[in-house]
Amino acid sequence: MDSNDKLSQLMNNIIADYFATFNYEPFNLSLTFAEDIWKAYFDLRPDHRAQRRNQLPAFNGTVVAPKTLDDTFTVIIDKQYFIDDVNARRASWIGTVVHETTHARDYKEYAHLVGASDYDEVLDTNKHRMFQLWTEFNSKRHGYYFVRKYSFDNLSDVAQVPDIMNIELPGQIANMTVNYNSTTDGWEQIYAVSQFLGRLAVWEDLFPKQFNSGFIETLLSANDWMADMYRFLNTHRELSKAINNFAKLRKIVRCNFQGA
Repeated sequence: MDSNDKLSQLMNNIIADYFATFNYEPFNLSLTFAEDIWKAYFDLRPDHRAQRRNQLPAFNGTVVAPKTLDDTFTVIIDKQYFIDDVNARRASWIGTVVHETTHARDYKEYAHLVGASDYDEVLDTNKHRMFQLWTEFNSKRHGYYFVRKYSFDNLSDVAQVPDIMNIELPGQIANMTVNYNSTTDGWEQIYAVSQFLGRLAVWEDLFPKQFNSGFIETLLSANDWMADMYRFLNTHRELSKAINNFAKLRKIVRCNFQGA
């Protein structure tokens, strides 16, 4: 078995583990590594090029929605990011694969629930902004869980908590703050917050005694809207439940983002 076959088998094992871990129905998915993510993206969806006239953002990975509802989603991972992670024995790339796969699954389910004619409709943030917020939280929650799953033998070992409390949590708060303050685009700010909240949800799941409701309320107490946003997202983890309450989520978000 050559290196490409081994990599393909590894990716298939991770995706199979993803579906088994969360008890999800498998669906067809293509995974590829690219030296230039946007070139790979536009090779698959050249019709999207006109929508990306401004500077293209840098991503470690992305998902390409097919033109039709029946076609296959493609997850693209930055090749150098993958190589650097593997060489450093980090599992972040696995989290990225799961993150983008979760987006694909969410797009499929949401398109079905709203009766969309294609995925381009779902990708329109002006029409489906609350779904886009929800799926960012959901994808980060799934992806970060898998980072920890492939990093620790015992996911719930409380010996991990001091490092989370003293290093990772402050670091992630600082990272969110920098990303939030580096832009005046409300959607980019919401994205930064939802990414942090998705990670927080995993800590609460794994270490409920330490990351209890009191601790989380205190942690988010400086921003009532953020605490309300977390409470909504964390109690509406199923899209079929969340979609019927997106008006409530929009009301929460508008406490800080008037254009939401």
